[in-house]
Amino acid sequence: MLSVLSTSAGTCTERHRRVCSCVCRGVWDVMWSVWEWALAGPSLKSAYSISSLQEPALDPQPILQLPLAELAQQLRTEELSLESILCSYLEQALKVHQEANCLMDFLGECKEELQASKKLKTSERGLLYGVPMSLKDTYDCTGHESTCLLAQFPEKPATKDWVIVKVLKAQGAIPFVQTNVPQTLLSFECSNPIYGQTLNPLNLKKTCGGSSRGEGALMAERGSILDMGTDTGDSICISASFCGVYGLWTAGSHLRAGQGKGRIPGGGSI
Repeated sequence: MLSVLSTSAGTCTERHRRVCSCVCRGVWDVMWSVWEWALAGPSLKSAYSISSLQEPALDPQPILQLPLAELAQQLRTEELSLESILCSYLEQALKVHQEANCLMDFLGECKEELQASKKLKTSERGLLYGVPMSLKDTYDCTGHESTCLLAQFPEKPATKDWVIVKVLKAQGAIPFVQTNVPQTLLSFECSNPIYGQTLNPLNLKKTCGGSSRGEGALMAERGSILDMGTDTGDSICISASFCGVYGLWTAGSHLRAGQGKGRIPGGGSI
């Protein structure tokens, strides 16, 4: 699901920009350690007992309100720092997960990817330079499991990124979490025996839709600004509709399965 929030957003004040560009290194390291501990291993249950940490002077809300195009532009021009953006979305994603149970894994290597991005020359920065994003569990990400909750895939981390993940990283995006899915993906509602049910953060009594539900739930409360889902039977459309965000469902010839594992025979051609 290539989704962008539809709400109009204001511009960060000069004060916020100065603060964002001067995030305390100590706070960054502490927050990172908490995230690595909270989201380590195959289960995310420990995240419920962790409160978010953030630099008191840094108000993440102006950052979270920025539309994708403006956020990407301010990152490329260094009006906002890479650390402040990733920290803001990490904190918000954990808050959303505590309510909606939408995350499956934390992509800890995003810290190294952020540091590598900082070394790029201005001319080398892609369209999505420094933009944090989430990935549906279906997308292979090096060193992480992509299972669709099928017994044949656990404990078999991917040895390379899916082609779409490679393209996004080449444009500067920083994937930082994987989101929850139903077993086999073929469901308009979703729960699974390992990670449980993902709820709609806008109304916890309601569903957040089909197999791209983790993406929809995370987007609904601004835990991510850009997400990648999949859509065989309205997985993106239903989740986006139920969660109040936009979903882009492309033709099969535009974004193909590429190097991803085959979950269901013939699924790559849908």
